[in-house]
Amino acid sequence: MCVASKLFEVMKLITTEQDFPKLREVLAVQNLVARTEYELTRSSERVDAKGVVWQVVTVSCRLVIIDIESSEEIVNVALGSGIDAGVMAVVNAQEMALKRAWLGALGITQEVVQDVAPEPQIVVETPEDKLRHEIKALWRWDQAQFPDWITKRVGGEFESADIVRLTAVRDELKGYRKEHG
Repeated sequence: MCVASKLFEVMKLITTEQDFPKLREVLAVQNLVARTEYELTRSSERVDAKGVVWQVVTVSCRLVIIDIESSEEIVNVALGSGIDAGVMAVVNAQEMALKRAWLGALGITQEVVQDVAPEPQIVVETPEDKLRHEIKALWRWDQAQFPDWITKRVGGEFESADIVRLTAVRDELKGYRKEHG
């Protein structure tokens, strides 16, 4: 029996992704083994609005299914992507690539495959924007009073206030919090 025929027998028993836990056992019955080879195909960094650096990687998985009786091979290649703020981006990409390689080798289709969290939105924040956020966070009174209070303090529109006026308002709020707890 050729490797393709044996793989067809595996396909009869592994019909969904939920059947993957028994894949190794089913392959063994058919005298098949699998070998994987990974290659990093793309890597980049993204910084989100909070300054968190996200690793974004794409990995290629070469899945080789070998008939141990005849040494015949079938090869399936798939890509997977991963994103993580730590060290798991490559591992996540490898897992997704391997999953997709097996799905392709076994002819299993999925209606929706989402392998990566949406890429973080990149936002450029000015020092003035940071001060505005800090001022809003320091405000501990009735929110309805904030627009009038801030307009008086910065001498105009809050969104168009310069860094000097915003710094003075921030320092005033910090000082008030220290004095009054």
